[in-house]
Amino acid sequence: MAQITASLVKELRERTGAGMMDCKKALTQTDGNIEAAIDYLRENGIAKAAKKADRIAAEGLSYIEVKGNKAVILEINSETDFVAKNEKFVALVKNVANAILAAEPKSLEEALQVQAEGGTVEAVINEGIATIGEKLSLRRFEVLYKTDADAFGAYSHMGGRIGVLTLIEGSTDEQAAKDLLADLAAAAGFEAFEESEEGLTGYVQPHLLDKETLDEAIADFPIASARIEYEMEEAENRNWNEEWEANGFEPICIENKCVIYDARHYSPEDLPANMSLQVGIEPRQAFGTGTHETTRMVVQQLLSLQLAGKHLLDCGCGTGILGIVAAKLGAESVLGYDIDEWSVDNSLHNATLNGVKNMVVVKGDATALNAEKKCFDVVVANINRNILLADLPLWVEKTTPKGTIVLSGFYQTDTPILVEAAKMLGLALTSQKELDGWACLTFGKQ
Repeated sequence: MAQITASLVKELRERTGAGMMDCKKALTQTDGNIEAAIDYLRENGIAKAAKKADRIAAEGLSYIEVKGNKAVILEINSETDFVAKNEKFVALVKNVANAILAAEPKSLEEALQVQAEGGTVEAVINEGIATIGEKLSLRRFEVLYKTDADAFGAYSHMGGRIGVLTLIEGSTDEQAAKDLLADLAAAAGFEAFEESEEGLTGYVQPHLLDKETLDEAIADFPIASARIEYEMEEAENRNWNEEWEANGFEPICIENKCVIYDARHYSPEDLPANMSLQVGIEPRQAFGTGTHETTRMVVQQLLSLQLAGKHLLDCGCGTGILGIVAAKLGAESVLGYDIDEWSVDNSLHNATLNGVKNMVVVKGDATALNAEKKCFDVVVANINRNILLADLPLWVEKTTPKGTIVLSGFYQTDTPILVEAAKMLGLALTSQKELDGWACLTFGKQ
């Protein structure tokens, strides 16, 4: 019998999105043949769907598809937010949306029998359950129609956590509809927007969303002849760091140089032997495990810098992962700060866990730097856009001549705003990274 290695299980998970135990079982049943294992997972889809029928699916995605004078907005649920980000799940959602838009069913029961790519919608969802490893369900949908004299306006934010589809009657100016939607959403807390053929993508922090303001603005819509309808759905607000504490996260390999692993569930012996830098993290309700795109990009940037003998500042340090990576890359000293007490404690704990002795972490915001006499050769900040813009002048002040500032935590659409702000402070853009809609910018102080 073939040996079922961790790397083989990992490859099957990446190709199918199925759970670890499901992948291991499939490989065992197929004597390590990965193509046969994929078929095994697919063939067991219906049985798996039945077994998972009583489980709760409260996460997922909203999605909007517009074609001509028809548009559909729908919601497909999964059990976890992690699966909602899975490429196979996203493709499934799009497939179902296109099928429903073409068939125009009148109910959920009808929608499940609509023919999609790969079978009926029900069959496609069951196959998704088999390969992804979680209960999936079509919760609701709505098909809207317009005339040639009307216009659709649509946007989604937080990667599809909230979707909005509007119909503006009596207006053929689609761009004006988009602009107006953006203005209304900005008044309700939205911070950034991205235009596409489908509509607008808007981004907002959950605690900044003001639905009452949005409703009032729509009620007072300045186009008298227009009627606006929208549907908004926000997924359950859950502390995923608590989920990580219970379930852990899989090792993350970056640039074939660094591996970040959950120190509660893995040991160095479980990790790839070719990684020169190993960083163990225990996320205790603090942000920063390497699973998020922004953290990975900042780590990538740190790997490209010459940090030996340098002094580094980690702004909003979370778990302390960035400062720990820098210290293990040779930084002479690391100072981190965070407004949350548990982040400070978590950073110090993780520093000890990794044998880092030259890292200091203090509680507070950027004003904590006012008492710091030393300047820093490298400043890293993985925070939201508004805080970056507010605190950047102080960070520049605390950066040595010819020093480096690395910024992330924001969407690609915010890049021009941050580049302009940095330019006004005498910074020059030296590197730019993008990953799944997120951005990371590196500047040099002149």
